[in-house]
Amino acid sequence: MVDRNEFRIRTATVADAQSIVDAFDSTLPYLASIGSEGQWGLVPFSERPGFLDDTIKSLEQSKVWQETGEGDSNLIFAAEVTGPESTAVPAGFAQIHEDKFSGYLYKQANIQAVDLTKLSNFVFLEVLLVHFGSGHHKGAGAALIQQVKRYGLEKGMDAIYVDCWAGNNRQLVGYYKRQGFVAVEDFTFPRENKAPWIGTFLRMDLTKT
Repeated sequence: MVDRNEFRIRTATVADAQSIVDAFDSTLPYLASIGSEGQWGLVPFSERPGFLDDTIKSLEQSKVWQETGEGDSNLIFAAEVTGPESTAVPAGFAQIHEDKFSGYLYKQANIQAVDLTKLSNFVFLEVLLVHFGSGHHKGAGAALIQQVKRYGLEKGMDAIYVDCWAGNNRQLVGYYKRQGFVAVEDFTFPRENKAPWIGTFLRMDLTKT
């Protein structure tokens, strides 16, 4: 499909694995340039043991879920634009789950505004990623969020949830708020030999759309 910003959104495949890793790598210089290196660190994802293999596994699970509805409720979307000679240029990716949060969120005792174990009929946006190296990243995140919103509405879901890094004056939190999310609660995630990872848990209500 093509949205008004000329991004085509499609389901990602295993063939996108290296592009996803490259996109993750492309974020690190940008995050460091704005003082947000605490979000994902400085070590390239391509150099992190097992990261490419885990990415391939997630894409394989996404294919199974899309085709059969079985297994982990894992779906990955890709945003792309048309490049030179009509080639497809990756601009960003989003990974979602139905009725399932990342494991670390269930362990957050300081998320008390809601009982995560009792929530249902929601989409969880686990990853939202733009490819800074593509030259076409601007607007890709918003386009992917709109795709996730369309998906949730088509499925009759009540809400979309996301968590994000809350450091560096909450710039990323502000971005999600501008996309229509509302902050639910802040939390911290302890890390060995590092400062705690500080985050915010947010919600977008689909019942009022």
